[in-house]
Amino acid sequence: MATCLRRSVMARTSFMFFSLKSLDIWRRTGNKEQAACREAAGKRPAGLGLLAAVFSGVEGWRREMVMRTRYMMCCVVATLIWASGAWGQFGGAQAPAGGGFPDAGDAAPSPDETMAAFMYVRARVRGEEAPAAPAMAGAGVVLRLHGEIVGRGWSVAEKGALAEATEGALREMERRLPPMGDALEAERRPGLLREVTISVEAAGRAVPISLGTYDDADLTLSPGVDGVAVRGQDGVEAVFPSQMLYAGLTPSAGYTSCVVKLSGDAGLAVRHMPGREAGDIAAGKHYTFLHFRVRQLAQGEGALTPSFLYRGARVVRGEEMTTPAMEAWREKLAAGLLRSVREGRVGPEYDFARNIEMREEDSPEVNALVALALAEYARGVRGEGETARGAVKGAAGLLGSVLARAGGIGGRPRALGQAATALAALGTLRLADAGAAIEVEAAHPGAREALEGVVRGALEEGAGGTRAWKAGSGDSERGLACWALAMMEDPLTPPAMVATFRDAPGGKLMGAMPWLQWAASSWGGGEGELASAPAMRDLRDTLSQAQLKPGQCDPDEEGAIMFSRGGGVRPTWQSARGSLLLAGMLGDGRLTGKGEILPQVVKLVGSLRYLRQLTVDESLGWIAVDPARAEWTVRPALWEMKSSPEAGAMVLLSVTRSLEAMEGAAGRLGAGR
Repeated sequence: MATCLRRSVMARTSFMFFSLKSLDIWRRTGNKEQAACREAAGKRPAGLGLLAAVFSGVEGWRREMVMRTRYMMCCVVATLIWASGAWGQFGGAQAPAGGGFPDAGDAAPSPDETMAAFMYVRARVRGEEAPAAPAMAGAGVVLRLHGEIVGRGWSVAEKGALAEATEGALREMERRLPPMGDALEAERRPGLLREVTISVEAAGRAVPISLGTYDDADLTLSPGVDGVAVRGQDGVEAVFPSQMLYAGLTPSAGYTSCVVKLSGDAGLAVRHMPGREAGDIAAGKHYTFLHFRVRQLAQGEGALTPSFLYRGARVVRGEEMTTPAMEAWREKLAAGLLRSVREGRVGPEYDFARNIEMREEDSPEVNALVALALAEYARGVRGEGETARGAVKGAAGLLGSVLARAGGIGGRPRALGQAATALAALGTLRLADAGAAIEVEAAHPGAREALEGVVRGALEEGAGGTRAWKAGSGDSERGLACWALAMMEDPLTPPAMVATFRDAPGGKLMGAMPWLQWAASSWGGGEGELASAPAMRDLRDTLSQAQLKPGQCDPDEEGAIMFSRGGGVRPTWQSARGSLLLAGMLGDGRLTGKGEILPQVVKLVGSLRYLRQLTVDESLGWIAVDPARAEWTVRPALWEMKSSPEAGAMVLLSVTRSLEAMEGAAGRLGAGR
């Protein structure tokens, strides 16, 4: 419990301003790990480090900024039982009675040891002479052919864990691969086996963990990073990190699965009851709860060599966040988001690890949000390129479906959010392609007026002639409404903003962001003093305290902005709200003076690094059944192997607005030289 409290305090300590001499704290590179990969491959990967070598720090950024001041802000180096069938699909790990996981140490095997384990598995898969299997406390092996799992093996045997896990995976693969019907198929067999991709998890020794409740595990352990195990007199049950990623399990759910498997009592899956919490079970059944770390090597589809992964993906480094890289990222995000648009509607979340679509919910608000992101992208790139033209068409189609249902919107749940998002998207589409926006509105006469009526009608007369928001709307809806009113140049905008600031004091104000800040900065043509500037600056300071830095978190979480509201203990895609606020304030000279630009850029780029980590790239190809469909979509959280269009929209908005803000900040700095 002390560990939980210590981590909780650390996660909420202030995010100190980085000195300009120490920007390399963002460089959390796996040079030793990747060196092992290169040595095994026999050659250095093409283009390694090209982007990282473009600039080496703030001085490099300054030089580039002087040369291209008004063009672009250049690189800144900153920086439970499983769901139905899941256990059977991905397998469980079990050790013989009395064996497995000595209670000493917690380090994962070294990169060299893990590479040796991979080479052993690869030789066994191909039927070649295999080197000796390295000894390790536990091992997991997953074999895939063209994205589909064909073999799985898990072992926490005290001796021979890797060999045992490999045998299990090979036995399953023999059952699943097509049979050799004739001599020709037998001749083709070696070629087929060479197409099998391999994932290996090499486990370190497990250590006991004291848990009062199962929820304590989720506060202490990291999903997809920590493996969990339970040891009893009759053996050990374990769940490896990749199994958690595949099935979307939390550490607490993993422990519940282990207890049920070990005891054979399905009733113990019912938690939060007297006598059934982790501490009660440990004492009553003499079970020991354990946790362990792994080092993972995995091949993506078509990859000749494996990559070292962390939580199933590579860790994005801060120095990768160059302007050209972010522009390319923006382009790919837009293309990925466009793939989710189907016949004027946004498709459901997609579980790319199991190649299944989640339950489809046709949400007008999500449709409008995706339309907004696509329109913002098209506006940001000035409508140039095939993707931009597709974005305009996709946004128009989504808005058409929203406007078609605008009648009677006032009586629906979250009507204010739907109406405000749709109006904001329409306004943005007008800026990107006025003809497309006019055409959409003309096809649905009276729809815009209905949406405007919902937004204006959400404000009522208050005491002394002031305005107040009617009950029932949330902070985000009110912020969106303020921005929609500002885009319409409606005189209700100032009283709506005043009411939002008044009704969302302190930490609640973040719920209305970034939309409220966008409304304040754009009202009146972006000229004149900002009465809300002190409140905005205070909120930015709060974000600084909430931004995770090295030592506070796992390396793939660095730069994320944590919001404690809602009970979450780890960052999610909601961090994009913070990135958008940082970008919005950076882009407004009234909120960010010239002397503040550099440190604010560092924070913004750090937050974008985390959003880039949420983005699915080729490193997750080892678990994606259809990598082409999954790539350049966005996950809701680092431990979730599914694509969320809503998260993708917010991340695309973040990158688009951030590039625009950095260009504007570079112009302000250059004007002072």
